[in-house]
Formats: sequence, structure tokens, C-alpha cells
Amino acid sequence: MKTLLLLCAALLLAGSSHAQLISSDLVPPLAFVALQQQYPHATKVQWKKTQGLYQASFNQDQDQQFIRFSDNGDVEATGA
Repeated sequence: MKTLLLLCAALLLAGSSHAQLISSDLVPPLAFVALQQQYPHATKVQWKKTQGLYQASFNQDQDQQFIRFSDNGDVEATGA
């Protein structure tokens, strides 16, 4: 029983460490500026670091979207 409980706890912790919400102050400037240039009307922007990339989740024109940037501001992925 203890083993099962420890396994469940480990899986929960592993899943939560996959992506971390971060403050916009910790986003590389080139990625932050790239978001502002490509989506100037983005609202409710939340940043997280996932798989070594910086992901901005935001609203624009009533739609929820995301975009992932490398450290140097290159777009690596987008989605809705």
C-alpha cells in the first residue's frame, strides 16, 4: 500500500514539474518582445517554461491561443 501511495505521489510531482508558470520578468527579452510584436492585442498573458521553451498562453479576439518561443525569440510552435 505504501509503495502504491509513493508511486502515485511521484507521478503527480513528475507531471507538475513538466511545465512551470513563470513571471514575465523571467522570460528572455527577445521572446517577450516577439510576442508583443506578433500579437499586440494579446490579453491575459501567462508564461510558462516547458520542454526548454517559453510558452505564452493568451487571449486575442475572444480566442485562447498559445505560442512557444526559443530563448532568442524564434517561434517554435503555435496553437489554439
